[in-house]
Amino acid sequence: EMDQDEIVAAAESLDLDDLRLEPLSDSEQDSTAELQKMLDKAGKVVIAKEGSPWRVRPLQVRSGTDIVFEDGAELRAATNCYFNNNDSVLNLWCVTNVTIRGKGIVSMNKFEYRQKGYKPGDGRHGLCIRGSANVTVEDMTFRDAGADGVYIVGWGNAVKESRDITLKRVTCDGCYRQGVSVISAENFLAEGCRFLNTKGSSPEAGIDFEPNYSWEKLVNCRLKDTLIEGNAGTGLHVSPHWLCSDSAPVSIRVENCTVKDNGYCGIEVMRNGYGKPPQGEVVFGNCLVSGTTHHGLVFVRHPADMFR
Repeated sequence: EMDQDEIVAAAESLDLDDLRLEPLSDSEQDSTAELQKMLDKAGKVVIAKEGSPWRVRPLQVRSGTDIVFEDGAELRAATNCYFNNNDSVLNLWCVTNVTIRGKGIVSMNKFEYRQKGYKPGDGRHGLCIRGSANVTVEDMTFRDAGADGVYIVGWGNAVKESRDITLKRVTCDGCYRQGVSVISAENFLAEGCRFLNTKGSSPEAGIDFEPNYSWEKLVNCRLKDTLIEGNAGTGLHVSPHWLCSDSAPVSIRVENCTVKDNGYCGIEVMRNGYGKPPQGEVVFGNCLVSGTTHHGLVFVRHPADMFR
């Protein structure tokens, strides 16, 4: 196996500027094998719009890959194959230097996964980023995901967080559990995004910052110029339940965001965990919250010695 430097060198040696992937003419044809073959080469891969959407099983993205969607090009989860709870369309597992860009669409069949024969759970995401670094997603739409449009986490205790993750002008629409879940991240930015119409499985938020273990991180996480609208639960959820005083201090900044017409609260900061709470700071600046069913801004189970 090649190390990271060798992978990058190999990718740079390939002349893939003109590589353009055409979907098969049969709309029901599974295109996974040919697309995975191109992704395995890393470098630049352009996904074309012509013809029907690409029907795919879960795809693995390698380090050093630049995926460019033509306007309107679509990857659609193939039917009758996402049986396991951890089956996501695009998977970035312990990779670096990946870009996914263009006005493309990644869509799933969220109600299909609640039928008999599918393992129950909320792990079927449009884009799953695990233990990865230097990932940028621009202008993409993630629609009708079986769980989250975008899911960001580390790789267990070995790689505690994903780092340097940027979402710009990304839309997550109609996802089943969340628009975006930030489980463990350092240097996360979502700017100019839209997180809309989440409905299906609790907490049904537009975006949720919610670690699962004390070693995970919410460090230098920023949300700017973003619209969070029409979600069945809370629009923006900050839930560091299992972080504690030994965890890395929390640092989240939310600026110039609009949170409106969400089914529960607009913004909710809460903690249900045990032990001494984490330190740090969560800042909201110049945000508009309107049209919520319940509170606009609420702090729940927020002890005095928790982060500011």
